[in-house]
Amino acid sequence: MKVILITTIVILQMMHGSEGRRGCNYPIDCLKAAEGDSDCDYENEEFYYDQKSKRCNRFLMSMCGGNCNSFISESACMSSCQGAGRR
Repeated sequence: MKVILITTIVILQMMHGSEGRRGCNYPIDCLKAAEGDSDCDYENEEFYYDQKSKRCNRFLMSMCGGNCNSFISESACMSSCQGAGRR
């Protein structure tokens, strides 16, 4: 039972676009501009946090680049970035 639980936790942490990507510092990293590598052939629709509008917007993310301001869903983006830019 413990093995299944640990395996599930590890898999969830490794999923692309999760709310807590490894190496990211939320909500501070939400203030970075969304970016990708235009040399990639494959693009995926994702969401980034826009500091001006305080909303998460769609964009095409290449699969070989980017930063921590990239999420697989609008809800993951909002829950990670809520409060970004407040002082």
